[in-house]
Parts: sequence; structure tokens; C-alpha cells
Amino acid sequence: MFAETLLSKNFSRPFTYRIPPELQKELHVGTWVIVPFGRTLQLALVIKILASAPPLRSIREKPIELKNILKLASPETTPPINSHLLGLAHDLSDYYMTPLGLTLRLIQPPPKFASDVGRRWMLTAKGQQAQPTSKTLNPAASAILAKLSTTKKGLTSATLQKYTQEVAQDRK
Repeated sequence: MFAETLLSKNFSRPFTYRIPPELQKELHVGTWVIVPFGRTLQLALVIKILASAPPLRSIREKPIELKNILKLASPETTPPINSHLLGLAHDLSDYYMTPLGLTLRLIQPPPKFASDVGRRWMLTAKGQQAQPTSKTLNPAASAILAKLSTTKKGLTSATLQKYTQEVAQDRK
């Protein structure tokens, strides 16, 4: 299954993501989700559920591969938008010729990003000093610290999570 999502930014079209099997029963139109977008994680609203993938264009002769929705946003901080409000946003968008993502911000401003969205993780000065002498850490933790120590700008949550999964798979 696939979902068309809208980022609450100045985009005139939705972006399509794969719905992972574990989220298929919980996900519905009007639900806020966290999705990878470029090198960041973004909050997006599900506006349509699709049974099959839409036709995809290729970029520079390379086929586009759809990314997965990472997780549902917290319903306490990001309450779902009901179908009436979503319809109103569509009507406003059509009438005022405004991108749907912007009209959604009028209907329900997006909440502050969750703590894991948009954050970069890096070692502090103390962490840099302690890292080479850490003999009490397991090999997976040491590998992650080594990765963190090689970057100047830090790692996004998505990159860190992906690297953590890779390290865990390598250890199996």
C-alpha cells in the first residue's frame, strides 16, 4: 500500500511513500506521519491511501524508488485532521489557487517537530576525548561512536538510525 502525503510547506503536489506492513492497519487519511525528505525527516499529512503505486517518472534515466513512512507522529502533539477539515483545505486551495500544504497550515498549524525530527546528533568535546579510551562499550556502541566522531556537522536522526541498523545487522 502507498500513501500520498503533504508536507506543510510551499509544495503544490503531494509526495508518495510506501506504507510499511506494521503501519497499514493504523494509518488513515488525516494522520500525521514522519517521513524522510531529502536528508531530513519531515512531518507530513496523509491525504490519500493508494492500493498500488502511481506511475513514477525517472530522474536522469534512473528509476525513482519510493521511501517508506518511518512512523506515525504522536497523536497527543499531532491530532489527526478529520475529512471535513481536509475538504475545507482542498476548497480553499482551489479557490485561492494556493498550494494545499499552505492551506493546511491555516486549518491546523503543524505542531512543533517531535524531538527526533530535524535534530542532529554529534559528540561533545568531552565525548570526543572519552571516545578513544572507552573500553567498557560493546563493539556496536564503539562503531556508532566512531561514526559520530568522523562527522563535523553531526548525523541526522534518520542517518543515525540507518547506521545503527546496519551495525546491528553486521553483528548478527
